[in-house]
Amino acid sequence: KVRIIVPEGGSVTTSSGAYSCASGNTCDVYIVDFFFDRTFVATPAVGYTFKFWKEADKSFCVNSSEPCSLFTKGLDANDWLKSVMIAFLESDEIFYLEPVFEYPPDMAKYEKSCKGCHGTGAAGAPVAGNAMDWEPRLAKGIEALLASVKNGFGNMPPKGLCADCTDADFTALIIFMSTPAQ
Repeated sequence: KVRIIVPEGGSVTTSSGAYSCASGNTCDVYIVDFFFDRTFVATPAVGYTFKFWKEADKSFCVNSSEPCSLFTKGLDANDWLKSVMIAFLESDEIFYLEPVFEYPPDMAKYEKSCKGCHGTGAAGAPVAGNAMDWEPRLAKGIEALLASVKNGFGNMPPKGLCADCTDADFTALIIFMSTPAQ
């Protein structure tokens, strides 16, 4: 069985259209014979980009940004491969396929609303790109940081001076600012 986990930001379909898994869903694909041959495509939603297939234990197409081809077709021609595939087909093990979608930060919103404080550390703001400033905040989790931005925190007013930012904008800006400078 292949479990497809699709985070917010896109969907996964096969190039043939036989399988489809929407944003926010987990879908199982059962591979039961030597005739399976599908290419899985990660399609980003508007405003998102597909980065790569996520690395995790028992995952397919790890770190590739290309469509993911999975097949058993033709593997029964070799006795050793056939025995391996029979063991795979008969097992209860779950293998994974998970795309990583990214919502790139709107740099105009950063310049207008964030840079004034996060560019310099004014009013105690964590400096963009400074890992030490962001480490204790990131330990709370992205949801807690998102709530702080939306509700205001310390000297930062609610929505951090970005009245037109969406949750996706705020999340992308938090990720951008908290990523260590290269």
